[in-house]
Amino acid sequence: MLRTEAIGHDDTLWLGTLLVFPVIGLEQALHTTTAALLQAPVYQALHWLSDSLFALPLGACAVWSGHRVARRLGHRSRRLPDLLAHALAITGLFALLLVPGAALHEEADRLTHAHAQLAIHSHSPARAPTAPDVVVAFVAHALQDGLAGQALGLPVTALALVARARGRAPAARSKSAQSHRRAATGARSPSQPLAGTGSPSQPLAVAGDHTEVRTVGGLHRG
Repeated sequence: MLRTEAIGHDDTLWLGTLLVFPVIGLEQALHTTTAALLQAPVYQALHWLSDSLFALPLGACAVWSGHRVARRLGHRSRRLPDLLAHALAITGLFALLLVPGAALHEEADRLTHAHAQLAIHSHSPARAPTAPDVVVAFVAHALQDGLAGQALGLPVTALALVARARGRAPAARSKSAQSHRRAATGARSPSQPLAGTGSPSQPLAVAGDHTEVRTVGGLHRG
């Protein structure tokens, strides 16, 4: 059985990138007013790019951890249900990791005052951020945002894993066939003569009174 280690060991960077950019773009679109988008479209594009790069380590961690969680739960083949389980594990972990990511993002925005004049959505409440109810509300809101982003992240991740598995399946079958041929060739005895040939010392031709015997060293005429 082909296992997901064959298709998952090098997924971390490319799949993390493919997951992060659409999810962060969707969250930004949901949390940005139309006036802000029209007022500074170039800034919004740069904001999306910077936020996506900021979240890229979280996406890579989600891919790395999600593959291992899915395998630990027994999802090890390239069948569609197992690939969907991997996609669910990856996107679920990414949604959870976006909660501390949102806190770091808010702190960075507060230090730079980047969104003060652009009416961009903020997770931060007006009250003191250390109050317990404020912390609970922030975590709940950030988790809700992270889960909402997976409405796009889950299908993107699942399609990427399916495409990856199907792309590698022909190469895996070819490699398996070559291995079987090498095993069959190795199982044949090296001293076993091929059909239609004699042993090295077997007489090959008799003409008249003379017998030609082909040996390893040359031709002996008797």
